[in-house]
Amino acid sequence: MSRLRIPDLPRSLVVRRVVALDNRVEIEVGLRKRSVLCPDCQCPTQRVHSFYQRKLADLPWQGRPATLFVSVPRFFCQ
Repeated sequence: MSRLRIPDLPRSLVVRRVVALDNRVEIEVGLRKRSVLCPDCQCPTQRVHSFYQRKLADLPWQGRPATLFVSVPRFFCQ
């Protein structure tokens, strides 16, 4: 199997895992930042409540269908 080149991602995302199968490519990414500002009080928080995952179908990558899995944390306000 040939080596796959990871496409450029926004700086806020980091590649966690790439699975290159014969018939498709799966890429799992997550947020680089581990803290956010509360939209109500504007205080920073790092307390993670849970994670949810978004699944995005993309154009073929090197001739194979590609799926991007984005893992996004939900935070608690301090």
